[in-house]
Amino acid sequence: MDRKKRGAIELSITTIVVVVIGVTLLTLGLVFVKGIFGKLTTLSDDIFGKSSTIIDTLTIDTKLSVSSSVSVEQGRTTTFKVQVGHDGTLSGARTFTIELTPRFPAGYPANVVEAKVISEPSVQLNEGQQATFVIQVATTTSAPLSAGLGRTPAYGLTVKADNQVYATSAFIINVEKGRGLF
Repeated sequence: MDRKKRGAIELSITTIVVVVIGVTLLTLGLVFVKGIFGKLTTLSDDIFGKSSTIIDTLTIDTKLSVSSSVSVEQGRTTTFKVQVGHDGTLSGARTFTIELTPRFPAGYPANVVEAKVISEPSVQLNEGQQATFVIQVATTTSAPLSAGLGRTPAYGLTVKADNQVYATSAFIINVEKGRGLF
């Protein structure tokens, strides 16, 4: 009888050790896969954002073409483009620059949403030419979700031609709940 109990105990300890090792390996595998997918998602977002601005050669009839709102998931980044056209109201070649100014609601947490120009910040344009600027918007995982009610962050956008205001606009940032595999 004593020998059977010892065999049963050894079998149950072996089973527990095998299960613990299996769970550990499964957890490590899932963390590895999550890291790979996270890097692939970030890389593909960057590549598609930049390539779409390179491919895009649409002409514009206005001084400035920018989306009025940009959606970004918590903890993610996104890019969008702003097109500036030298419509001829200023004669000759001009150096165009773009500046962003944060316009956050009172009490909005600091450093959870950031927008910046990631393309060349200035470009020389002759009359009739246009340029595309790429803007990147990044949020932290703790960025408050946009639910209207005046709590939506925004950025003012100023285009200058030879350091004189040429056109202005603004865009709001809609912070959405993150979606993903993990």
